[in-house]
Amino acid sequence: MKKFKSKFIALPLLALSLTFIPAKQASAATYETFLERGVKYLSWSKATISWTANSTSITSSDTWQQRSGLFVELNGITKLNKSTKLAHYYHSYTTFLVGAEIAGVTLGHAIDVTDEAYITRSGWSQWDPGI
Repeated sequence: MKKFKSKFIALPLLALSLTFIPAKQASAATYETFLERGVKYLSWSKATISWTANSTSITSSDTWQQRSGLFVELNGITKLNKSTKLAHYYHSYTTFLVGAEIAGVTLGHAIDVTDEAYITRSGWSQWDPGI
C-alpha cells in the first residue's frame, strides 16, 4: 500500500514541475517585387513594392517608381480597396510619350499604362502588365 501512496504524491509534483513556454512570436520577413518597362536612358520606368509580413498578415508596405529618359511620366502607385490583411492589390500608373513635349504641349501622343500587382503575406507576388 505504501507504493500506491507514493504514486499519488509523485504525480502532482511532476505536474507542478512542468514549465509552459508561450508560443514563439511570428518573425517578420521583408519582400520586394518590381516591374520594369521600356529601354533604360531612353524611355524606362520601374515600379517597386516592398512589404513586411509575418505568418498572419502584411504588416507594412512601401511603394515607389523610378524613371530614366525624357519620354516617361510617373503617375504613382495606389493600393486598391479590395486589399486585405492577407493580400494587397496595387495599381501602378505610367505615361509614355510618343513624340515630344515642348513648353507643355505634346507633339505626338501619350500612352497611359496601368499595371496591377498582387502581393501576399507569404512573399508571393504577381504583376499583370497593361490591364
